[in-house]
Amino acid sequence: MTDKMSKKWSNDTKNLINNSKLDLLRVYDNTFVDDDTKDILNSHSLDEKCHCDFCGQRIKYVSVLEFDKDTKLSYFQVGKNCMSYLFEYGMKINGLEHAKYQIEEAIKKLIRESSDRARVAKYEKEFPVYLKWLDSLDKNFIQKNSFLRFINDRLRTGNGVVTMKMMKVLESMMKKYTPKNTENINEKQKNLLRKIDGLLLKIENIYNTADTGTYKFVNSVRQYVYKNGNATQKQLTALNKVLKQINEKKENTIQSSVAALNEIPW
Repeated sequence: MTDKMSKKWSNDTKNLINNSKLDLLRVYDNTFVDDDTKDILNSHSLDEKCHCDFCGQRIKYVSVLEFDKDTKLSYFQVGKNCMSYLFEYGMKINGLEHAKYQIEEAIKKLIRESSDRARVAKYEKEFPVYLKWLDSLDKNFIQKNSFLRFINDRLRTGNGVVTMKMMKVLESMMKKYTPKNTENINEKQKNLLRKIDGLLLKIENIYNTADTGTYKFVNSVRQYVYKNGNATQKQLTALNKVLKQINEKKENTIQSSVAALNEIPW
């Protein structure tokens, strides 16, 4: 903090906050003031600020400070530079260290939130087709599909960057899924899981054990369906192939058993 900056502080202000007790009421972004911040400001009859009460400079991140000196309360809304100056000036303020840490953490959070809002605005402008498609899908289907759940959240909250690879996956899913084939997805999932469970039981009965490669494969498909709500076409083809093999093996087993019985002397 420069001497020029310190001169902007009035002596009355310096005397008022020196040897006082500090309480941090709120840190807010004056470009996006939430309802909780408005309530806190209103409860202390304070207005939103875009200039620091200490130095007069324009600020974005505002710390609402309450100074208690001789039971008299004073309120200031200041920027982070002036908070740093409190240390350099060497004032005796109870709670200053703790308030500084809280402000630093709060500003980091506000910066992240500001970045998220900027991304949301960008995504709404750049990806309206994807957002409209996501809106048209069955909500349960989106929640069951790990990628769709992830990308839907990212596009709507702006909590991260959307890469070209993500867009390619999303485009391929748009070609595959429609509102029609994703409605009643829970019922479709239940039916498919029921069929897979029946196949697993057949495999275990044929081999007298669940410790086989075939069983493990079918079970892995079951886990995929449980997590994503549906199976891929490749997985469905493989399941049909396994079912055919198991039925043929069952037929052979029955015929072998009948032949063995015919050989038993009466």
